[in-house]
Amino acid sequence: MTHRSLPRKTVSDLPPSQWSDDLQVCLPRQLDRRRFCIALAGGATALAMPSPLPAAITGTRNRTVGTLQVTAWSDGFFDLPLAAFIDTPAGILTHARGPVHLGATLWTIRTPTRLVLVDAGSGTALRSSYADTGLLAERMADAAFDPADVTDIVITHMHPDHIGGLMVDGNKGFPNATLHVSDIEWRYWTDPSRPSQVAEALRGPAMMIASLAATLDYDIARHGGMLDMGEGVTVLPAPGHTPGHSIVHIASGAEQMMLMADTLICGPMQMSHPDIAYVLDTDTDLAVRTRRRMFDWLATDRIPFGATHMNSLAPGILRRDGAGYAFAPV
Repeated sequence: MTHRSLPRKTVSDLPPSQWSDDLQVCLPRQLDRRRFCIALAGGATALAMPSPLPAAITGTRNRTVGTLQVTAWSDGFFDLPLAAFIDTPAGILTHARGPVHLGATLWTIRTPTRLVLVDAGSGTALRSSYADTGLLAERMADAAFDPADVTDIVITHMHPDHIGGLMVDGNKGFPNATLHVSDIEWRYWTDPSRPSQVAEALRGPAMMIASLAATLDYDIARHGGMLDMGEGVTVLPAPGHTPGHSIVHIASGAEQMMLMADTLICGPMQMSHPDIAYVLDTDTDLAVRTRRRMFDWLATDRIPFGATHMNSLAPGILRRDGAGYAFAPV
């Protein structure tokens, strides 16, 4: 590698009053955080439970932002236990009867001179634990999309479900692309001492990330957190979920769109209760502050947005709703 430095209705779709027994699917409520983290490292094959893909989070969806075309791609879906979320209000815990059902979405942005991919999906990295992930290559083949046309790949952060699809059978999945990743993010996860510094339950994921990073046979351009790629595509820092977590702002003419990556994990739950944290956030307090700051921006300016783990490929806008926010598709 070279471097240049700087849907079916589910728990997450419904208000707590409607969370009922018919949502008991896939994962048991008693799955604890440690087992969940081990599963994310590919060490829990018993959790691989195939189930039908909801139509709302499969395939592709196109949106025009000015003169730019943004396509949302489904990489599949997976289910998480409520144990993966921290500081969840008692009312939600009382009504919940099943797992939290999440999509896995990434995007391409077609500009006049570039084809930018935002994240690369999980590939086979999580397949042993989450059988319905890593479907990007299949989706692109179905759409007659040539991965060789991708010129740039923005890595919002280095969790396996975002970088696992970069390499395919030892070869670059996107042979002509340059990777763009935050320098802070890269240095954090490639530090050889990182697995020994994180909590025990997170050592497996940290080791997987380091292993995946070591295979990346790409030209890697590291940036300082903010990157103006030109033609209306700008990478912005949104730390907390990981140290160098990024989002992507798209602007053309009078139109905007935001790709929020993992600023939120369970959309409606964290929209209505932004202080709910996620067990894989490296800094839960910072993740909450970032989420609140971004939500305020999105709601104030009515910016359409998508996020990796929303249950629909369709973007939407936020409106303030009491102490939290509500989502409306657009």
